[in-house]
Formats: sequence, C-alpha cells, structure tokens
Amino acid sequence: MNSEQSEMTALLVQIHEYLTGLSGLLEEESGALRSRDVDNLHAVAARKQDLADNLNELTVRQKSLLHATGFSVDAAGMESLLRQTADEAGLQVWQETLRMTAECKYRNEVNGAYLALLERYVESALDVMTGSPSLGETYGPKGSKSRGGASPRRSFTV
Repeated sequence: MNSEQSEMTALLVQIHEYLTGLSGLLEEESGALRSRDVDNLHAVAARKQDLADNLNELTVRQKSLLHATGFSVDAAGMESLLRQTADEAGLQVWQETLRMTAECKYRNEVNGAYLALLERYVESALDVMTGSPSLGETYGPKGSKSRGGASPRRSFTV
C-alpha cells in the first residue's frame, strides 16, 4: 500500500469517527427539541458546526487524493480505488461511512421537520395572542408561498 492509499484509509477512519460524533449530536439535538431545551440546542448547534467544518476539510483532502490517484472524485471512484488496491479494511470503513452518512442525513431531516413543526406551533400561538389569526401558508398564482392573514377588504364594519 503506497502513502496515498494509507492516507486515504486514515482519512476514511477520521471521517467515520466524525460522522459517529455527528450522529450522537443529532440524537442529542432531537432530545433537546423534544424537551424544548433552547440552551442545549445552541450548544449542540455550535458543536455540529465545528464537526461540519472538520468533515468539509477532510472531504476536500479526500477528493484531492482521489484526483491525484487518477480515480473519479465521487463514491464510485472511492470504491474503485479501494477495490483495486485490495484494501478490505478501507472498503469496510467506506461502506460503514456511507451508512453513517445516510443515517446522519435522515436524522438531520427528521430534526429539521420537527423544528419546522415547532416553528408553526409558535407562529400559531403568537397569532392567537396578538389577535391576528393567520390562515397559514398559501400559494399565489405563480406558486410563491406567502403567509395568509385577514383580507385587507372587509365585508363588514365595526
């Protein structure tokens, strides 16, 4: 195994470790959303950003190594490199990394959907408290979304 291949395997291990950490943070974020723990949400968001920055840096290095070895700079290129070099350990880490990536993406989407639901709940509560009930989001003639509300035209006078 040459130095580029060794570096690639080491990168994959690091990426997998960061994704494992991200998965844990997404689970923590989910708990904070359920308990509406705003302070913990802020702390988790900062740690998630740090991990995302580190993952981006590693991904840039990974792509650079793939390019340097003449493989396509995508998942197929990575798998081809690992298969061609008979790097079974690297291939196993790569497949686990793909699984962890999909898991993190799913957890992030679930948390995002839950956050959007909480946002709608808060908007609805604010509408009730301010006395301006909303009709929710509606779509205009060109497909653009807008928040509904009382029509500017009145059919009665007070």
